Amino acid sequence: GWVPKDQVDMIKEEVERFDRSGQSGSIAIDDNYNIDDPAFRKAHGDPPTYFKTNEFTGVYQGIVNTYGVPKYKEVNPGLFTIATFPFIFGVMYGDMGHGGALFLVSLYFLYYEKSFIEQEKRGEMSEIMKYAFGARYALVLMGFFAFYCGSIYNDFISVPFQTFDSMWHLPSNNATEYELNDNFVVYPYGVDYNWYHRKNELTFFNSLKMKMSVVLGVTQMLFGITLGAFNYTYFGDRLSLYFVWIPQMLFMTCTFGYMCFMIIFKWTQDYSNSEPPALIQTMIKMFLSPGVIETPLYDGQGPVQVVLLLVAVATVPIMLLVKPIIQHKRDSQDEHLLAEGQAIENKSSALGDDPEIYPDLGDDEK
Repeated sequence: GWVPKDQVDMIKEEVERFDRSGQSGSIAIDDNYNIDDPAFRKAHGDPPTYFKTNEFTGVYQGIVNTYGVPKYKEVNPGLFTIATFPFIFGVMYGDMGHGGALFLVSLYFLYYEKSFIEQEKRGEMSEIMKYAFGARYALVLMGFFAFYCGSIYNDFISVPFQTFDSMWHLPSNNATEYELNDNFVVYPYGVDYNWYHRKNELTFFNSLKMKMSVVLGVTQMLFGITLGAFNYTYFGDRLSLYFVWIPQMLFMTCTFGYMCFMIIFKWTQDYSNSEPPALIQTMIKMFLSPGVIETPLYDGQGPVQVVLLLVAVATVPIMLLVKPIIQHKRDSQDEHLLAEGQAIENKSSALGDDPEIYPDLGDDEK
């Protein structure tokens, strides 16, 4: 079995106490080996992964372990999940009313934590309550970020707050379309309340939230790929670093990363007097009709997209073929050397065990 290195002395003390008690049986502890030795790894396998957690970090580590446990000495994404998981939940669930309620309930769990723990020990807590109380440290951040993102959306249970003066006004009592105010000032914080309860509300918010979600999601994926580079560098796996990580990063940046660039760039442009480009159509035609741009977003967009497409396509066979081919070649060479070594060892054993092999030699020569 395996134990954490910092607990070996404690285990030894317990074993010695067990031996002194005179009970039958024996326990042996062997810590005189190097677990990083390739020969040890080959004989015993890789050590299991152990992360020291507490009540706060254990919830997020459990979320990470649900999808996959990092290998021994790999970067632990559980640390970053403490920030990214509740924040992305807030982006999805953004509402000051619901988020605030979730935050207050979580604070109630934390304030009376000891009482709830005693209740759980007595077996007086229902199964649903156990799940909710066990996730209290995650729920408190989820509620906080849901409230924060709700303030950005200016959404309190589908009712906006009219905190600041709107940028829009109706030119007359009988008008049905809003117009920008003269010498208008951008709404100071969050979404202008006049976007709510309008005919184009769904179109506006779907576009805003979808594009924002794409940017955040791609950023998180690129960050995850970046963590892979630290793993490859730490373990000295240059083959994976050069022929897996670099092609992955190039493919992501040339496709989804470029899409995020277009989203952010389009946000900075004024299309009051021109037709804005449709980014979804632009991405589709980037693959189906390279170089063809109907409504350009910037100068030189066609050649740039052709280059990005060529780079993305070139990385696919590199990711899928180069490492397996090189690894197969290395494994074949190792098997060949192992077979030669075994043959030489068998021949040496046969020559050394049979004295009749050298009939014409003296004892010294033998």
